[in-house]
Amino acid sequence: MGEARSGFTFPGEEKAIALPMDVTDTSEQPAKSSKDEPDFDPSRMIGIIKRKALIKELAAAYHAECLACCQKLLQLQRKWEEEQQGCRNTTTD
Repeated sequence: MGEARSGFTFPGEEKAIALPMDVTDTSEQPAKSSKDEPDFDPSRMIGIIKRKALIKELAAAYHAECLACCQKLLQLQRKWEEEQQGCRNTTTD
């Protein structure tokens, strides 16, 4: 690979230092094909928006179910604590 270089000489020196002409050499970078970046297609955006809405709806349903389960669990926990408290009161009397 032949790189284009220019010579640079410090004052008082005779030997030149070789410097690359272009630091961002694009000859070694692969060219992007049109398959990598498809053109903008509005119908794809509509599909993405619909999927996003479905995901939000599903998340809301899971959240509501989770809240219902947590409330039920809290009620059971309170009931159990009341029973434990009742057992302690009867044993200490």
